[in-house]
Amino acid sequence: MADCKICNIINKKIEAKIVYEDAAVMAILSDEPTIFGHLLVFPKQHNLTLEEVDDKVVTQLFYVASYAATAIFEGLGAEGTNIIICNGKNSSQKYDHIVIDVLPRKTNDGLDFKWEPKKLSPEEMDTTMGKIKDKADVMNYQGEDKPKTESKEETDPTSLNEDNYIVRHLRRIP
Repeated sequence: MADCKICNIINKKIEAKIVYEDAAVMAILSDEPTIFGHLLVFPKQHNLTLEEVDDKVVTQLFYVASYAATAIFEGLGAEGTNIIICNGKNSSQKYDHIVIDVLPRKTNDGLDFKWEPKKLSPEEMDTTMGKIKDKADVMNYQGEDKPKTESKEETDPTSLNEDNYIVRHLRRIP
C-alpha cells in the first residue's frame, strides 16, 4: 500500500530507528512517541488487522513485542510496560497497518489509561457471555508447538518410581 507509513518504513522509503528486524517482523522507536522509549512492533507484510496476519507471524509478532517490553524494562529502568494492539483503522489510530505499541511506564509518567466501567444488567452480561463464549471455543489450542511435559518420575532421579535404575539399585539386596 503506497500511502501506508508503516509500509514505507519497511521498504526504507522513510527513515526509522530500527530496534529489531527479521524476515517477518520489525520493531522501531516511534518517531511520535507517547512517552520516552515508545516502540512500535509490526509485521512486514501489510495487514490492517491482526486477524489477517498468518498465525506463525502472529506468534513472532508477540514474541518480539514481549522481548521489546523486556528490553524497555531493563534498558530504560521502567517500572512496567503497556503493550497495546492497534487493530484496524479508525479515527483514533494513526496507521493503516496492524501495530503493537510497547510503552515504558514509571510512576507519575503522565499517561492515563483510565476509562469509566460500564454496568451491565444480568441479562446483558449473559448475552455478552454467550456471544463471546460461542467464538472462544476455538481457543482450545492443541497445535504442534505446544510443549511436551514430562512427568516428575521421568525427569527426577530421586522419585520413587520402581522403573528408575537408581531406586532399584538402592533397594537391591546383595
